[in-house]
Amino acid sequence: MSAARAIPVTATEWPVTIDNTFTPKPPAFIIEPGDSVKFINNSGSDINIQFDPTSQPAPMFSNTPVIRNGQSYLVTSPNLNGSELYAVYVGNNKQNGGPYAIQVGTGPLYIEVTAGNTLPDPAVIPVNGTLRIIDNANNPWTVGWEKNSNPIPNPFNPPLTTVGSHQVTAAAGQYDYVLSSDEPILGNGGGTIIVSG
Repeated sequence: MSAARAIPVTATEWPVTIDNTFTPKPPAFIIEPGDSVKFINNSGSDINIQFDPTSQPAPMFSNTPVIRNGQSYLVTSPNLNGSELYAVYVGNNKQNGGPYAIQVGTGPLYIEVTAGNTLPDPAVIPVNGTLRIIDNANNPWTVGWEKNSNPIPNPFNPPLTTVGSHQVTAAAGQYDYVLSSDEPILGNGGGTIIVSG
């Protein structure tokens, strides 16, 4: 009996169309390691895509060259898990809207806390995407959730109540969070997380 023939797994090419408002469609999504993203420029202007250089643990994609109106450019994800934010630029000018997100594999997107300040802010993950809030100094932060300055139930699963605890995900929406600490020297902080699809 002959051995079963292995069927090669091929990478997928994910189209992202930039419209005349410079908004990518889809604005946030999940791909597998080794997949490619094809940025299609239908904006009416020449653009380029710039990725967040502060991504943790390291940037996953390189900025694109200028993508002429009506043309496209392909970027390929590395063979590892992570997430990265990006924005659309015309020349040196960042366009309104965004940031936008690509999660590779299981992610997560890292939000880093430094002296109560958070980066990135806002943070964006896709629906079913993951994030993790970390403080490299291991300071003790409690995370609270609010909408229009009013407390709301924890929107994340599993509940995200402390920094550094675990990866979480949430339904689509915009969630504001507040960081607090029993150590007065740390002060307070917070930011916004957008779950988009």
